[in-house]
Amino acid sequence: MTTETLVTIRKESDDASFADIDPQDVALALHTAGSVAIRGFQASLDDFVSISDAVCADWHDYRGGGFRFGSLDRATVDTESSILTATGSTQTFPVPLHGEMYYFQERPQVLWFYCQVPPAGGGGETTVCDGAQLLAALPQEVRDYLGANDLVYHRRLEGSDWRQAFMTEDLDEIDRICQANNTTMTYDPESDVLTTQYRTSAIVVGSDGTERLLSSLLPVWFGEQIADAGTAGDVLHEESGRTPPIVIRTPEGERVPEQIVYTVYSVGEALEQRVDWQPGEILAVNNTTTAHGRTESQDPDRLIYVRMGQFAT
Repeated sequence: MTTETLVTIRKESDDASFADIDPQDVALALHTAGSVAIRGFQASLDDFVSISDAVCADWHDYRGGGFRFGSLDRATVDTESSILTATGSTQTFPVPLHGEMYYFQERPQVLWFYCQVPPAGGGGETTVCDGAQLLAALPQEVRDYLGANDLVYHRRLEGSDWRQAFMTEDLDEIDRICQANNTTMTYDPESDVLTTQYRTSAIVVGSDGTERLLSSLLPVWFGEQIADAGTAGDVLHEESGRTPPIVIRTPEGERVPEQIVYTVYSVGEALEQRVDWQPGEILAVNNTTTAHGRTESQDPDRLIYVRMGQFAT
């Protein structure tokens, strides 16, 4: 099945093999549709690495990731540092539509997902939504608000958190990373707390002039709401008395209005397409054009692996 946002390459006969898939077809689908699912081939992890290596390079290790703390952190798979578990891999909560690492200037262009063990009991689908369609479907007043108000991502990382997030104890190295990402950084040696701020628009403009809504607004905003309500521990299935390590504000320091956030959420939910998982299936998402998320799962033992890289050409 082919749609405007999701192309599916499906095994149509017993004679078809994974080796028959042309990586150029996958790359074309990523550039034109925004996401591509490879289904029915029961691909191995080696197949996953092979097809993703044929399309992408410069693999990201999630250094500086905004959700590298506690049970949300990603773990590397086997000895391949570029293959990671999904955010909150042992958690069952949903993740609303977002662009990956849009709280940083440098971010992966392509996300690759591989299903080792599908969620049992229903749910856990990965969702995709074209950022241009999402922006166009919003009410004019919401588009006007997002166009007029930049988003500022504030991070407050305590000692164990910033070392885990940036995968180093070298503050000079973290400062170089932040400077490369147009991010301001301050460090308080007395409290061992690192803070950063990154300002950007929720509306991105592609090289062809197309405007898209791609940001980390929804997961960050809802994460703070959960923390404020005192239910973060229940959601994360861990003791959680910490303040949110990442929050979002306007340049004036105000929270994004609830009406704006819930409108973006509901419009995206109506537009998103869902990929239910079977073992050995693969999904690739163009992170420069297409938002992604996941639905609530009933199974904390699912295994969905992730690779994040740049287009090879």
